[in-house]
Amino acid sequence: MSRQCARRVRLRPSRAPTLAAAALCGLAIGGCATRPMQGVEPAAVAAAWHAIDAAAASAAVGAALPPATAARGFDLADGISLAEAEATALFFNPSLRATRLQIGIAESEAHYARLWQDPELDVDGAYILDDVDEPWVLGAGLAVTIPLSGRPALAKELAESKIDAGAAAALGAEWALLTLLRREWLSLAHWDARIDLLQRSVAELQQLIELAPRLRAAGTLKLVDERLLRIQRQRALGELRQAEAARGEQRLVVIAALGLHPDRPWRFETALERPADPGAAPDLAALLQHPSLREVMAAYQVAERRLQLEVRRQYPDLRIGLGGGSEDGESRVLFALGLIPIPVWNANRLGIATAETERAAAALAIEQALQDLVHRATLATRQHAAAGARVAFLEQDLAPLVDRQVRDVRRLAGLGQFDLFLLADAMQQAREIRLELLDARVATIHAALELAALAGPSQTPAAAATTPEPSQ
Repeated sequence: MSRQCARRVRLRPSRAPTLAAAALCGLAIGGCATRPMQGVEPAAVAAAWHAIDAAAASAAVGAALPPATAARGFDLADGISLAEAEATALFFNPSLRATRLQIGIAESEAHYARLWQDPELDVDGAYILDDVDEPWVLGAGLAVTIPLSGRPALAKELAESKIDAGAAAALGAEWALLTLLRREWLSLAHWDARIDLLQRSVAELQQLIELAPRLRAAGTLKLVDERLLRIQRQRALGELRQAEAARGEQRLVVIAALGLHPDRPWRFETALERPADPGAAPDLAALLQHPSLREVMAAYQVAERRLQLEVRRQYPDLRIGLGGGSEDGESRVLFALGLIPIPVWNANRLGIATAETERAAAALAIEQALQDLVHRATLATRQHAAAGARVAFLEQDLAPLVDRQVRDVRRLAGLGQFDLFLLADAMQQAREIRLELLDARVATIHAALELAALAGPSQTPAAAATTPEPSQ
């Protein structure tokens, strides 16, 4: 080996820049946060869900209610009323809980939106192949980006608008859930009332069938007439079984809306109550405050802020670098200045065009939501009037005629002029009119619920803001 090569092998570069770079790398790695992995076992989730019985649900929901409401007592074991069902749904419904969690994402984004980008560590090195005393050229430095464009401030405004949109979405989801629950609760009460009417009809027909042997022995009833009674009873019994099956399905729909397990023996206290007159349809001022419209309006503000941020992404930020190095055995101070990015070719045109389209779509969503509310209000008003007129006609005109017919047939039977076929026909007409009157009353209540839903909540629903997330 030549003397020059041996001398070049023995040379060592200055270690100060290298040690400084290593120290900065260690400091950078030490500043990184870690998060442990958290697995989710579906079997454990299912077991925890099934473990929520009436006592556990009552304790969880009752603890989240305002003190004045909780003082009146909250117990699902003695039967679930509509008010208790609403509070339970606002607490346990999984879709609503997921919507509320979205607000936390926006809050985290707003909390950290104004932070500058982390500095960047650069380490440069070169080795000179020529025969020199110090063949190594080393340099290290930190670069910091100063946001002259103002993007962090706009990003924070965007995140804050997402918080408002998340709150509006949560309120809209709560009101939509309460509206859905009230409709499904009405359907369950409808089936309960229908089953009660059919059970009474089957019992009345059964009483006539039990009289048939004596009447046939007395010669006042033919076998074909008795068979007709049995046919009518079987038809009524078939309707009763269909109604009971439908009630079972509707019960599962209500349980799903509450977010409870269907295998638990939940008991519901349903009743059909004549609603108060909703009056005129909600005017435009009331519809403008509807949660669904407020939700899309908040989404439009998010699209507006996103467009402003995308426009600002064209503007360059200032990048400043400062460091040190070694060359020819001499220490040096290094610095650098730069503007990034320079809007020459890209200029974030894609981001701006996408944000403009999203803003136009958000504006159209407001128009669509407003039209939908107006159409729903108009339709619900007409449906309420039509259903009310139908109820009045049945109650005042048709039902009294059928009741009079049944009374007259029974009176004639008491006088010895018993006509079983005429009585059975009158009873069948009475059953059909009762069921039709029940359907008309339910239609009236349904239209009133729709008008109340369009009027929107007078205040934030109970347990909406104070209900914590139920633990598994």
